[in-house]
Amino acid sequence: MTLSIIWLNVYKFLRIATHSKIVDQPLPPMEAWSNIVSLINHPNFVILQETPRHSLIIGEIVTELNPVGNFWHDCHIAAILKENGVDEIATCDMDFRKFTFLKTINPLFLRA
Repeated sequence: MTLSIIWLNVYKFLRIATHSKIVDQPLPPMEAWSNIVSLINHPNFVILQETPRHSLIIGEIVTELNPVGNFWHDCHIAAILKENGVDEIATCDMDFRKFTFLKTINPLFLRA
């Protein structure tokens, strides 16, 4: 199994993990970055990026779902997943169920 994320998720982690108003014991920037480097160096980890098909895929999503407001962020993530052949996402965000090409798995309800 491969763990795939996008750069946006990396920066969201770095923002939260180092923010003293969000976490009681924020990580020093180099320690937070070290966590990311450890992931990057793992053989079953990949950071996905937009492809030349990005505008086409976003266009399809806009036509189907008419996104507004914060849902655009989910559309961005979903488009990158689709572009890269990813058809399953582990998330607690129920909005991802709107994407017919994605199977959603709530990681809080995984069974051993």
